[in-house]
Amino acid sequence: MENERPHWNAMALATGEQTRNDLFLDALKTSGKVRTIVGGNSMLPTLWVGDLLTVEAGRADEMSSGDIIVCFQAGRLCTHRVLGRQGQHLLTRGDANLRIDPPISAEECFGRVVSAERNGSPIALRYRPMLSFLIRHSNLIRRIFYWSRVRQRSSDSNAST
Repeated sequence: MENERPHWNAMALATGEQTRNDLFLDALKTSGKVRTIVGGNSMLPTLWVGDLLTVEAGRADEMSSGDIIVCFQAGRLCTHRVLGRQGQHLLTRGDANLRIDPPISAEECFGRVVSAERNGSPIALRYRPMLSFLIRHSNLIRRIFYWSRVRQRSSDSNAST
């Protein structure tokens, strides 16, 4: 029994993610507004891992091009930008992603990001097409962004100690 570590398997990880999804969606449904933290890099350069988002509940028919929404993609909650519509579905993509996501149905759209903060300061949610294009198509530019973020976090933590 000594030195025994928990054994995580795909089912346990999936269950944990499902629980987080359920908690987020329940809070959004109950209060109409939820704050959450960015957990991935798909929305670079607009959103960084660790940014604090405020999400308001909303329906797919209320979303328009340029909005950043919270939706289900491949069974996971994700935050991507609306590009347009295809019939009753929304077309989305992460600003840093090459491919457009599969169409989002009304049932898979939960809300809109209305504000974001980085290190306690508000950040703009506007789309930066040229910078997003460079991040999508250049591994070098993407690495520079990741490196600058790691460096920024390191200097932030050194300043706070």
